[in-house]
Amino acid sequence: MIGTAIGLNLIFGIPLEIGVVITALDVFLILYLQKLGFRWVEAFIIALLGVIAVCFGIQIAMADPNWGEVIRGFAPTTEIVTNPEMLYLALGILGATVMPHNLYLHSGIVQTRAYGDTLPEKRQAIRFATIDSTVALMFALLINASILILAAAAFQLPAEPKWPNWAKPMRC
Repeated sequence: MIGTAIGLNLIFGIPLEIGVVITALDVFLILYLQKLGFRWVEAFIIALLGVIAVCFGIQIAMADPNWGEVIRGFAPTTEIVTNPEMLYLALGILGATVMPHNLYLHSGIVQTRAYGDTLPEKRQAIRFATIDSTVALMFALLINASILILAAAAFQLPAEPKWPNWAKPMRC
């Protein structure tokens, strides 16, 4: 609740107390939708994810990154294994995409679905659960990649910054 209230404060300037109230109302909205049926909660979450995807798409289009560099950034290099800093960064990105709570959430969603007791029906349920989790993880990968692409495009520094004489960094 506090994290959302801080986010609302940073983005919209809403006071923290009102942000907490708004967040609490969001929780009650989700509980109400769950009372109507789990499909309503799924539809609401999918709509929110759609809004996030559209917003990232617009922001990336406005930032206009160098797409050649973006595509090259997806190709693994041997430097990931030889440079510990790059390895930690790659593991962090992987951990942010394959989130344990994401897998737990999808296993919980599967349990809300009705499936039969026969072996073919259980196999079909597992197949659909695998597809569901794969789509969710790919969406998480796209959102995390969008965050990195947007940050790199919006905040990139030139290869050799042009420092004024009085602001040059000191070398130790």
